[in-house]
Amino acid sequence: MRNKKKKAKRHSRLIPLVKGLYGSRAFRRFAASVLVMTVVIFSLFYLYGEIKQRLSLRSFVVIGNTHLSDEEVVSLMKIKHGVSLLDIDSALLEKQLLRSAWIKKVLIRKELPHTLVVKVKEARPVAILRKKKGLFLVDREGRILERLEQSPSFLPILELKDENPYLYKQVLILAQTVRRFDYFNDREVEIIAHRPEDISLKVDGLLIKVGKGRYREKLEHLVSLKDRIESKKIPIEYIDLRFKKRVIIRPSKRIVQ
Repeated sequence: MRNKKKKAKRHSRLIPLVKGLYGSRAFRRFAASVLVMTVVIFSLFYLYGEIKQRLSLRSFVVIGNTHLSDEEVVSLMKIKHGVSLLDIDSALLEKQLLRSAWIKKVLIRKELPHTLVVKVKEARPVAILRKKKGLFLVDREGRILERLEQSPSFLPILELKDENPYLYKQVLILAQTVRRFDYFNDREVEIIAHRPEDISLKVDGLLIKVGKGRYREKLEHLVSLKDRIESKKIPIEYIDLRFKKRVIIRPSKRIVQ
């Protein structure tokens, strides 16, 4: 009986204390702050969801592509219409595009409210590499861009007897130099290399020994002599440009009827 009285007495003492705590001004302010923050957070989430829906992807603008079509560039990104621009990871899309050998640089920009702008810089083919497996289009760094069924007439064909990185680099430099001269336009050009010092051109079947280095100077010399060579109207076995101060023109031993 006494215990019940003690418990009732304690309970009666706690009631005013609890009422005072919950009825205090500080608690009311705290509760109001929590309520306001909750409303703000839910409002922000709702607003974010509405904005995402209003910024859906509807169109692509592709700039700088000449070999790849707009559709091929978009396909490489593996992204579909309707996704929100806010959910698009530009860095990830750039990595996916750079997996293509044709794309060297890429910049992606979101243009609100519904457009993704993709600016690419494509690799430029400089030659065709002839291998046992077929013909391959290569860029200035020697990277294979794609396999070809037939060779375009405007690009020199490379034929290397040895997979030597230094030799390959020299041949690529010569191929780029050849393309700077109008003289070689509409001609069949092959670059044959066994060793750097034996690098040679075949222009419409005519053998031209070039050797290593000074490619622009050597080809300028060749072009300056073309009228004199053509005016002689004699069959030529080869032209040797390897020497700095002279050009050797060896007549063919074949007898022309």
